[in-house]
Amino acid sequence: MKEYKFGTIGKKTVIIDGGNLSINGRALKIEDIKCAYISPASLYKNGTVYFSTNGKNIDNAVLNKQAFMYATGQKSQVDELITELDIEMIQAEESQNLNKNKISKRQEKKQYQKDRLKQLKRDKVPYCPKCKSTSITYVNKKLSIGRAITGGILAGEAGAKLGGFTSKKGKVKCLNCGKTWKI
Repeated sequence: MKEYKFGTIGKKTVIIDGGNLSINGRALKIEDIKCAYISPASLYKNGTVYFSTNGKNIDNAVLNKQAFMYATGQKSQVDELITELDIEMIQAEESQNLNKNKISKRQEKKQYQKDRLKQLKRDKVPYCPKCKSTSITYVNKKLSIGRAITGGILAGEAGAKLGGFTSKKGKVKCLNCGKTWKI
């Protein structure tokens, strides 16, 4: 009987006892195991070992009872276990990432736009709500007749001129698509 412990926090015990392989109490006959799919561990991610009884890999091997996770420093123990079981070892990382790498150009562009908008919001940079361009300008309404009359009544001719040329109403215009909106 040989015992291994894999993982960091929730360690799984793997025991080889005669013709059986036990992972946390779940027994498998070694003769039923066709191969072991192994995804390598890195500094940022634990590796996984999945013992396949049908020769096929599964997408989420970590949740399976025929699998366990291992840390970077436990790679030699994994190799020792696979050698002792005398089963085929298949690097699973490539096969699992094939689907992840098949991102279309459109999806890639959409993700870029999403990340860009997050960055603009985080940096509090104004942008066009239609085309998301940052090429915008403030357009001020030049003359205000109501303010001119009020300024003329309160401060005479100088007040009329000042009131006429100052306005609260302003709009922002996109230089890319031409959309205008109030702020």
